[in-house]
Amino acid sequence: MIINKEFVIENLLQKNGRLNPRALERHGITKEQAYNIMNDISEPVLCKVCSTPTALISFAKGYRVYCSADCVNLDPDNVEKKKKTIAEKYGEQGLKHISITEKKKQTSRQRYGHDWPRQSKEYVQELKDKWYEEHGVVDFTHTPEAIEKRKQTNLKKYGCINPAQNSEIRKRIEDTNKKKHKVKTALMLDTSRDKALAKRREDEVYELLNNKEWLYRNKDVSSVTLSESLGVAWSTILNYFKKHEIDRSSSIVSNTETKVRDILDQFGVSYETNNRTLLDGKEVDIYIPNSNIGIEVNGVYWHSDRFIKDPRYHLNKMLAAEKKSVKLLHIFSTEIDNKIDIVKNRLSSKLGISSKIYARECKVVEINSQVYKSYVNKHHIQGYAAASVRLALVHNNSIQAVMSFSKARFNKNYEWELIRYTSENTVVGGASKLLSYFKRVYEPASIISYADLRWNSGTMYEKLGMHFSHRTNPNYWYVVNDKLHHRTAFQKHKLKNKLKVYDPDKTEWENMQNNNIYKIWDCGNSVYTWRK
Repeated sequence: MIINKEFVIENLLQKNGRLNPRALERHGITKEQAYNIMNDISEPVLCKVCSTPTALISFAKGYRVYCSADCVNLDPDNVEKKKKTIAEKYGEQGLKHISITEKKKQTSRQRYGHDWPRQSKEYVQELKDKWYEEHGVVDFTHTPEAIEKRKQTNLKKYGCINPAQNSEIRKRIEDTNKKKHKVKTALMLDTSRDKALAKRREDEVYELLNNKEWLYRNKDVSSVTLSESLGVAWSTILNYFKKHEIDRSSSIVSNTETKVRDILDQFGVSYETNNRTLLDGKEVDIYIPNSNIGIEVNGVYWHSDRFIKDPRYHLNKMLAAEKKSVKLLHIFSTEIDNKIDIVKNRLSSKLGISSKIYARECKVVEINSQVYKSYVNKHHIQGYAAASVRLALVHNNSIQAVMSFSKARFNKNYEWELIRYTSENTVVGGASKLLSYFKRVYEPASIISYADLRWNSGTMYEKLGMHFSHRTNPNYWYVVNDKLHHRTAFQKHKLKNKLKVYDPDKTEWENMQNNNIYKIWDCGNSVYTWRK
């Protein structure tokens, strides 16, 4: 088959002068090849500025003049044309003219204390917080839609999910790195910043390990916990205890973990401790084989970001267990210290051994704010959260379960948010009865709710007929006076009246660090929705 201009005209072009996509596919010819043949092009069309091959716009319009927007702006002809246009419109000062740029700067200084909003860390953080509250991610690029779109685009362009998996792209990256940095990959760059960060972290760790008094104070912490927190091998931890001649048990159990074990012993449940086979070497504090439930007891000191820097640390461990069909619960030590009865109640429910009552034996009543607050503080692991609709299931004048609603707080695409559902014992059909009442009386158009992945798998929401939407990124909490506080309680504008040391020029996180207050990350939430 000879492919020439006559072939293209007779077999590939439609009457309107456009290429026929089906004909191209049938003959195995690309639109670029057809265009090149019709226009006698034998070499790649190169960018006017950087000589990189450009893309074909269409058969009618031909190739692009530039490979990117950067090159458009770098072209001397375009630069002069832009200057001329700006000078004609705004004078020789161009966009820097006082009536335009200075006005923008003045407004920005008044609002954010900087010439431009994005120079303000608080402004950038506000944008991220707003995105996180509305969409569960810090910006659009992290949304499931954007991630999926990137995957599809990469598959279409490169034949793989990640461009770096394409051998041709890898070769181009290597060539660029060799040309610019004299190394094969960027990871081989020994930059002063990376060296300084690594050295600083290493110095901090070994300063602690060489501090006999500090190590003695932590002799009751397991070697595994210390090694994971400091980022060194557990054998290194043991060697330093030996170096300082500090006697300790080889099988130390934290006080909080002991309390959880005591609860399981009271239940008569069989369990394994310090299991290192379930997650391929990663330790699980407590594993209950008969229920496929694992329990991690996380001390808020050692699991805060003063030691664990990865926000996804707890989530990744939960996901690893999920792949083994195990629900891994993450219990913070503050919950065991301050809410041991709620922890006991939740564990009995998870293990299916809590007392039962049937919703058909109860009636739905609306309760006031004080009664609601008292009940959820007593029975819900996260405690009180304001709600405008507060429903209770009552049996023999005793509240058995509570469900509350408010107008959606974070995602305005939904009318209502299911805020809390909690019960003292298992109420069979309780959540369904309360939700049915709410739908009948308040006639909601839509509802959204969030399941805490540290404790919940979302089964209840699925039984209620709600649909799984997505999982959010991990959220962080601050540990203050041995209690967990949600990050929203310590937003930048609230810190002046809460912290002993406050600097308005520093970010929320910098101010918290200056007060020796650290974050601890959870596992994020599963988001469930319902529409009428």
